[in-house]
Amino acid sequence: MKNAIKLLGIIALVAIIGFSMAACDDGGGGGGGWSKLEISGKQVYTAEEDFFSVDYKVFNGSRSIITDVGGTGNIATGKLTYSIEIPNASSFVLASANKAELEAMGYKNVVIKPDNAKVWVLYGFATSGSGTDGYLVKENQEYKIDLKNERVTGTYESVMYMYVEEESTISATGGEVEDEDGDPITLQNIKMTLKKGWNPVCSKSTFTYSEDEWAMKLQISLNDPSSTKWVLDEYNTLSVKGPMFLRLPSKKFGK
Repeated sequence: MKNAIKLLGIIALVAIIGFSMAACDDGGGGGGGWSKLEISGKQVYTAEEDFFSVDYKVFNGSRSIITDVGGTGNIATGKLTYSIEIPNASSFVLASANKAELEAMGYKNVVIKPDNAKVWVLYGFATSGSGTDGYLVKENQEYKIDLKNERVTGTYESVMYMYVEEESTISATGGEVEDEDGDPITLQNIKMTLKKGWNPVCSKSTFTYSEDEWAMKLQISLNDPSSTKWVLDEYNTLSVKGPMFLRLPSKKFGK
């Protein structure tokens, strides 16, 4: 696998610090800085993956949901309902604590204001029911396969929600960095504002790879894409404690 830990670490930093270039509602419109985050009757899906294709299927079951930040909700007959105002006091992360780590990933001129800002992050939900545990995240992944040239291009998007007690800003200069194999990862510039209250953020990775090529771009979008959906995975052991939901392909085609 293509240096997955390092790439996932970049995405984790994006979420922990609470990047939000713009706020948008659960349906994809503008907004942000909500005093209350409410998800009402959103359809849940499961994802069946086969080589480089993903088939999202409607989920009709019921599950309990759990998250460290608090709030109440469940999945009932395939529909997600969740509501939260002020998150649990102990579940915050200090944004300033991640500045050095962000710089280590290749970002330059990192500035966080206020430097003691507290951020609460809702990545998704742990789920339980019917004797099976799992996790639920808002995501979408797509692939395009060029069999003639043995090349795959794809995107992975995930949406998270951040809460701050006061307006907070962060800026940083991106650029091209390399993984341990010397292949490029392009980090987009950062200039964002989190409004007081709940704010949504979408991280998007775009990649192209073949036997001889690997390129990846990581960016924070300005919207909550309508293509993203709540996806239940009851077979993956990755933790909802962080945004470890990017399933990166191998550098080798078809591996």
